[in-house]
Amino acid sequence: MDAAITVNDVVLGIISGGVRSWLTQRHAPLDGIRVKVPVSLHDRRHAGDAANRDSYFFLDLPVAEPDPRQRLLAISRDTRRRKLDHDAEALHELSLHGPVAHWAMNPRVFTLCVSNVRGPQGQVYVLGARVAELYSLAEIAEHHALRIAVISAADTLFFGLCADRDAVADLHVLADGLQHAGADVVAGL
Repeated sequence: MDAAITVNDVVLGIISGGVRSWLTQRHAPLDGIRVKVPVSLHDRRHAGDAANRDSYFFLDLPVAEPDPRQRLLAISRDTRRRKLDHDAEALHELSLHGPVAHWAMNPRVFTLCVSNVRGPQGQVYVLGARVAELYSLAEIAEHHALRIAVISAADTLFFGLCADRDAVADLHVLADGLQHAGADVVAGL
């Protein structure tokens, strides 16, 4: 597999496969799924700066692609392009202006938000008991129906799904699709 593929690419590849499966079961079109991906703009050279400098970029998930490996490679190419083009930095500057920030939250701009946070790398214990699972939940953006928040812990990815029950009554189907897509991506690595 391509050495340039990141953990974030793998997360987005799993989500792309899971959403593909979910859309297929709903007999919905396999296109038009754009995710908003939060990005930290913290500069390690300014470690003393306590202010958060976060932004995002948008990415179209290749849900129409049936091959998990090709989906992952397409995502890797697109995320690399977003980084090279400094999309997150440009959107951060633009978002400082009220109308642009309002536009960026419009459901016509993106379908769902996907965040991925690096968690503890080793085993975590609370009061002497090993923490076996760790899930992150994040709020759903206004006028949206779904958010996926991923956190890693001890070399495992945990996917937290937060949804509007009226709009996404079959969230378990998406969760199952993510599990199967994860196995497909791992098999292709």
